[in-house]
Amino acid sequence: ILSHMRALQALGWHVSFLPRTGAAPDGAAQALLAAQGIACLAAPAIASVEEALCRQAGMFELVYLHRVSVAAPYMSLIRHYQPRARVMFSVADLHHLRLGRQGEIQERPELTRAAQRQQAQEFAVMLQADAVLTHSPAEAALLRQAGLEAQKLHLVPWAIKPVKPAMRTDREGLLLVGNFAHEPNLDGLLWFAQAVLPALAGQRLTVVGAGLPHGVAQMLRTQGVELAGAVEDLAPYYARARLALAPLRFGAGIKGKVLEAWAHGLPCVMTPIAAEGLELPPALRAAVAPDAAGLIAAIGTLSQDAGASKAHVAAGRALLRAGFTAKAVESALAKAIAPMTSSVVTINRG
Repeated sequence: ILSHMRALQALGWHVSFLPRTGAAPDGAAQALLAAQGIACLAAPAIASVEEALCRQAGMFELVYLHRVSVAAPYMSLIRHYQPRARVMFSVADLHHLRLGRQGEIQERPELTRAAQRQQAQEFAVMLQADAVLTHSPAEAALLRQAGLEAQKLHLVPWAIKPVKPAMRTDREGLLLVGNFAHEPNLDGLLWFAQAVLPALAGQRLTVVGAGLPHGVAQMLRTQGVELAGAVEDLAPYYARARLALAPLRFGAGIKGKVLEAWAHGLPCVMTPIAAEGLELPPALRAAVAPDAAGLIAAIGTLSQDAGASKAHVAAGRALLRAGFTAKAVESALAKAIAPMTSSVVTINRG
């Protein structure tokens, strides 16, 4: 979302950030926003989204809503207090698609029913929005097939800049990064640990990220997995690993962990769900596998074949430079909104 806020600034908008909870972001986040010239409408000055919209009634010409969990409860209030505002709804990923896939994979009919309710809510918000933003060409196609107006739908990436990769000859092991409070990440980790890792004798797996349940952590330690927990800087982990992993069995949207691995010069072995929405050339498609046997083979190839690994990284970084740049974001957002210089408020999950 910060990438989109920066792009709006580049297009001439004055940007304010309004967290859904009303609580101020932590110190580091506030400092980052301040450094970017983004005003934060939060406590103690403003206690809630409702208060901000009411106290500044009619002041905003553009409101950007991030995720359905924000858009659904606040769309009516925005229309009431900001009647002249153009409302953009960024889906981030289609929640109903993720839930439906989870229900199918885990054989949980209650999730299938929840996905149907979520779909109805997402489409209700889309119908009320002036513009709908998605990162994924695959999800854009699904929305068009479902009947969403073509002129309302906009494909908008986010910017991710490749960094100079660490030049090390002692790289080793596998790296899996994720927020494990997010069910697709936890499920993917458990599946990988049970179905793939036992066949990778001698490969060290490092898991980085918050939200790992205690019982799962104990089980992984018995398998020799290194658990780093939440870290402030991922760069040292990318610098020492040989391969990144994205073993998702369900999910939706473009997967940031895949793009981030390429940005740090690391090959990424992934499932089709993790690759969804990315137009992959042959060098990258070779690292995509739908099952344990395919992942084991891809890990073996990229671990042992320096030429294949180098070609993979080069192709991944070329993909980032082609479509995930600040200019690409600015261009896509400019097509979604009229080029005006005014005030915009961004409401996020935080």
